[in-house]
Amino acid sequence: MLRIFCLMTSGKPLTSEISDVLLKIACQMVKESKDRQKGLVFTDFRRATLGSISGIVFLAEISTKAGDTSVSYIVRTEDIRIFEEGRGVWIREMPQMAKNAARN
Repeated sequence: MLRIFCLMTSGKPLTSEISDVLLKIACQMVKESKDRQKGLVFTDFRRATLGSISGIVFLAEISTKAGDTSVSYIVRTEDIRIFEEGRGVWIREMPQMAKNAARN
């Protein structure tokens, strides 16, 4: 099962559906070498490590009826390569791990 790893969120919590969309967009961005997609997801293709997880960092600004959310997340390179629509799973990491990752 493919995963994306949350570094930090602010605002309303993400649903699993939104998380899966973020994974799909991130994979499309890498495939097309785009640093911006649909005006809501951005990357400079910087790599980061969170514990034993390493991958590309993405930032998203999301507006929904429930409210606005900002999210920073990692997608592992191997997951991008084998991405198949509908197989994403969102994993929420502990806040201390996110703080440590931000220092790297």
